[in-house]
Amino acid sequence: PEPNFFVLGAKSYGRLSTFLLRVGYEQVDQITAGYPTPTPAAVTSSAKSPSEAR
Repeated sequence: PEPNFFVLGAKSYGRLSTFLLRVGYEQVDQITAGYPTPTPAAVTSSAKSPSEAR
């Protein structure tokens, strides 16, 4: 497997091929919980206004 590559929605139950949306949301929550939350200062310092981008 590749680092930082995730397949979501790949869980089924036994022989059933059904997938519950609730399980998908839980998978997304589990993966995103591992990423650091940016601080407001980091977000504002990395954002540039359209005039600065020129």
